[in-house]
Amino acid sequence: MPRKPNPPKRVRDITAQRDVVMRDQHNYTTADLTRVESQLDQIIALLRHDATVRVERAARASVIVVGDANDAVRFAPGDMSALGQLQRTDDPRRREEIYLARFVLTETYARWDRDYLPLAGLLTPAMRLSDRGDQGLSAAGVALKDVRQALTDFHKTRLVILGEPGAGKTTTLHRLALDLARERLRDPVNGKLPFRADLFKFADERNPSDFLRDEWESTTGLTDSCGQTAAHGQVCFLLDGVNQMPMADRSQRIERWAHWANDELPPGNWAVFTCRSADYKTGLRLPEVNVQSLDRDRMRAYFDLRFGDRAQECWDDFEKRLQAGDDRFDRLAENPFMLSLLADRRAEGKAFTDNRALLMDDLANGLIERELREGRQPDTLTADPRGTLNAEMHALSRLAFAMQARGEGTGLTHALAQGVELGERDQAQLTLPEVFDLATDATVLEATTLTRKGKSEPGFAFYHHLLQEYFAARELLRAFRAGKNLSKHWRVPWRTWQFLPQRFAPGERLESPPTTGWEETVIMAAGLAGKDAPRFVSTVRKDNLPLAGRCLAEAGTERTELKTLADETRAALLIRQRSPAAHLRARIDAGLALGEVGHPELGPQKFELDGQPVWAIVPPMQPVPDGEFIRGSERTDKRAYRDEYTTERRVTLTVFSIARYPVTNAEYELFIDAGGYRTDRWWSDAGRKWKQGGPDAHKDAMEDWLVYRKRIQTSKETMEQRAKRLRWTPPTYRYWKEVVQLSDEQAQD
Repeated sequence: MPRKPNPPKRVRDITAQRDVVMRDQHNYTTADLTRVESQLDQIIALLRHDATVRVERAARASVIVVGDANDAVRFAPGDMSALGQLQRTDDPRRREEIYLARFVLTETYARWDRDYLPLAGLLTPAMRLSDRGDQGLSAAGVALKDVRQALTDFHKTRLVILGEPGAGKTTTLHRLALDLARERLRDPVNGKLPFRADLFKFADERNPSDFLRDEWESTTGLTDSCGQTAAHGQVCFLLDGVNQMPMADRSQRIERWAHWANDELPPGNWAVFTCRSADYKTGLRLPEVNVQSLDRDRMRAYFDLRFGDRAQECWDDFEKRLQAGDDRFDRLAENPFMLSLLADRRAEGKAFTDNRALLMDDLANGLIERELREGRQPDTLTADPRGTLNAEMHALSRLAFAMQARGEGTGLTHALAQGVELGERDQAQLTLPEVFDLATDATVLEATTLTRKGKSEPGFAFYHHLLQEYFAARELLRAFRAGKNLSKHWRVPWRTWQFLPQRFAPGERLESPPTTGWEETVIMAAGLAGKDAPRFVSTVRKDNLPLAGRCLAEAGTERTELKTLADETRAALLIRQRSPAAHLRARIDAGLALGEVGHPELGPQKFELDGQPVWAIVPPMQPVPDGEFIRGSERTDKRAYRDEYTTERRVTLTVFSIARYPVTNAEYELFIDAGGYRTDRWWSDAGRKWKQGGPDAHKDAMEDWLVYRKRIQTSKETMEQRAKRLRWTPPTYRYWKEVVQLSDEQAQD
């Protein structure tokens, strides 16, 4: 039955989760507008004095509170559309104030000022900045407490934030937008104007500048255009989800953004992209900030924030699981998004789990069930809440699958959604408006506007990319159980002859292993498969061995019915990793998958150190027979480094053994878990400097850098000739061109 119209007070097209400025739907009285404007003036005055912001949650709504107990203003989200009417003023300054205030008065952003709430990452994870084009940074990167350090302290004003799904990349943008909005309100002359855009919308033929112009016009309400504001170097562009652009031509789209960021964007502006690490191929040619996994100190700090007086009790239970040596649970706990879901289970009195799919089940079902209990939905939906929940879950699964199958980003227009069958014909179904309305009220979906073939259309997106992949996994699994051939969603090449030969410039990174864009969905399906997991993983393994290994890691290799398959898959991955018939990218992929499913030669063992239990891996050793060995390099070898030259080239050695592998990620992870990375006794003085990063990390390297700079300055060879001979990339060429133009004092600094 179609949904009844909502009461006039309900606002349907507010997209507070994604857009800051929203279209208003009400005609407010003069008294209403006067009241809201008075509130706004008080809020702006408080923010200019660095007032606190917090979110107070009530049964049916949230209130944004600006200021402390003695001087606070309470803003209700229902008044948000009144700001839209107030923003129609002809005063450009007032328009900007209202635009900036929206960041503070929208819960999506406001919650990060004080409270770290579930479902979005919570604590800002540790970050490390690296830039292969900057010789002044250690190869280890530089530890950051906040991404703004990269922007302000290291002047990397155009960068990309990388991390695994759920690592807090979008959360970082939200916090950055909030900070910038507050700073701009305090200092309109020097502060940057935050402007956020979702790249899943970048799915048509527009170039980046036109895309940003259209997004700016539809969301900001500002007097000056995007181009005018950027021409003055005043904007911080926050561009979320490089990995959510259409899969088919993503590399070309990334190249267009790279050109925009490196060549078109006027000086003074900032640009911050986000992307999943596994989907990034350095195409943006920008410095990278890698979001790190949470360590135990950060996990504990989160429990203090989440549980307050109950933190110690909850942490004790949680720490017991951490000490059990369960890799699957540890990986979940190290991810901010998953940690928040684990904490939700504890708050609800449920046992902790190491199953990511179960956590997503909890999240999706919980959001919809809560909405059906709130009393805001029509009787046609609440009369049979269980039936409504099942129908909604089926419909969202099919919509998510259709969204992913199109390969055009992670948004779907209403027009395309109308062509999706929302359930089996013999099952109870909801209408498309009912599905959309219930899901948006439950914050599973977000309303948005998408542009297809030059035409703007209403559409939707899931509030979190992982949530979309979870629902798509449900439908993928249903289709698998129905006997459909789904191999196109996971089949990738791996044999050497299936790859075109490539030439790489010195130091150029090898591309990531080939993907289909369905990897997270397939892995999630394995976690949901239950008793069908062996059959599902075996089917995936026929076409994608590494992905099958990751599916096993998700489903649980210790399950009785999966143990034999896991052992066989490990053995096959080990063979693939060493096979000359496999392309190097495929061999690397096999090795990475082994790291997740468990390398058969790298099993952890329990030891005791200083009276404390620790886990470590005894590395497999390779015996080497005695004999004569050749070492070092002749001085005539121009490709050798200086420290390789030696006069004693031939030496005789007795029998010895050497570890088969360099220190592996698995070994080093256990070292970190045991606190070794933070314990000075395991570091030399030089090692500690290297770990801290910065110019002092490699003084010799810095001296070499200064010598090389002087060599370029005095060389008869032009910069263009040198760049061509050394096959420099455009960013490297620009970097050295700027370096040689510095004075000696500036270069030394």
